Amino acid sequence: TEKVGLVLLGRSQQYGGNLHGPDGQLLTGSAASDFWAAGLERTRAALGSVGAVGVLDDSPWAASDRPDCLSAHPGASSDCGFVSYLSPYEQVLRDGEATAASKDRSIVSVNLTTLICPDDVCLAVRPDGTVVFRDQHHMTSTFSASLADAVARELLALLGSR
Repeated sequence: TEKVGLVLLGRSQQYGGNLHGPDGQLLTGSAASDFWAAGLERTRAALGSVGAVGVLDDSPWAASDRPDCLSAHPGASSDCGFVSYLSPYEQVLRDGEATAASKDRSIVSVNLTTLICPDDVCLAVRPDGTVVFRDQHHMTSTFSASLADAVARELLALLGSR
């Protein structure tokens, strides 16, 4: 049988604000990061002989729905762009992933933000007319498909570094 080289896990930054410990108490800060790391380590162990586990960072979130903004600003799509930022919830998850990765080199973070928001600026509409977001943070299928080759290169580079 052929060995699986990479398993990708997706997640939302919102998880970082909804982590509850065994006693049901909401976890914050380093306690939340440590809890996330431990869960990722258990997930990695359960996947056995998989070559690597990549955790996809969440896509950037706008303050409001981008199609609503585009409707309110016809002909001025630049008014609907926003600056990508690292939310506290996202930071909690990234810290936990870094902790898990420091213990197991086969756990890697996959950050595609630079493909979505070059130079930390997230356009609502690309220069070629492609609408990027279908709501506050989900990408349109057309835009997602346009990233396929770049994402493939990122993932192949990740596999090659293992």
